[in-house]
Amino acid sequence: MANRLSIIGLIGLIIVLSVDARIDSRPFARRRTHYKLDYETILGAIGTPDCVKKCIDPFMKVISEVWDKSSVVDKAATLCKERAKALKCIKSQFMCDDKNGFATASKSLEMYCPKQKLFDALRPCLKANLSTVIDTCDDRCKIRYGVHKFTHYDDVKLVSRLGGNMLTVADHLGEICGFVTCGIKCIVEELESKCGGITGFVGMVEVLLAPIESIAQGVDEMQPGMKLLIAARLDKKCHFFMSPTEVEKVRNFDFSGFNYVFKL
Repeated sequence: MANRLSIIGLIGLIIVLSVDARIDSRPFARRRTHYKLDYETILGAIGTPDCVKKCIDPFMKVISEVWDKSSVVDKAATLCKERAKALKCIKSQFMCDDKNGFATASKSLEMYCPKQKLFDALRPCLKANLSTVIDTCDDRCKIRYGVHKFTHYDDVKLVSRLGGNMLTVADHLGEICGFVTCGIKCIVEELESKCGGITGFVGMVEVLLAPIESIAQGVDEMQPGMKLLIAARLDKKCHFFMSPTEVEKVRNFDFSGFNYVFKL
């Protein structure tokens, strides 16, 4: 279960990191390649039950809109509403249990939504700079390309059609962790240079790291033998989320936490 939640949480986080994509109106020679968000393949590959897909589809459509053409800052309130509806829908379905997968993947919104007003001072700076920051970090870390690449692996597409297979998805988890760590470091550093002195910035970093913190806490509470099994299976690029202490370092802008390797 922890391996499943780690994959769901990290895929959710990488989508959060890259949802400020928008239609590029620059001259053709300078345009960025646009990568469509194939969330159906992602949900299928991780074995999302049909009852959950039905509940979260409106939420994912808003994510796709943001990915395609809108600023995440403008759509934040809508995402909060759709997340609440999706969670309520999942809970109301008879024998529909996603093992808190959607709740974990969207953990950032769980932290942000009740405290939206606390970010009012930060919002103008984000609206002015976030798109440029995302473009800069996308060039550096290939975040959007990483999601696109993941959904186009032949084995991922196959298991997505066949009901999902976490072992197949786990084979590509190291790549995903690489995109996530590079993306978080870049976005936080770039935004800190532009918005770091504004009230709410530290809270925004906490929101960004919420899915990883949730996973790290869950893994930390497991029996030692189970943690050893998970660490042996995971790519070392992903070991950082097994330690709440290392995640705390990142929250305090010490990115050495991403280099943590679990001792087997």
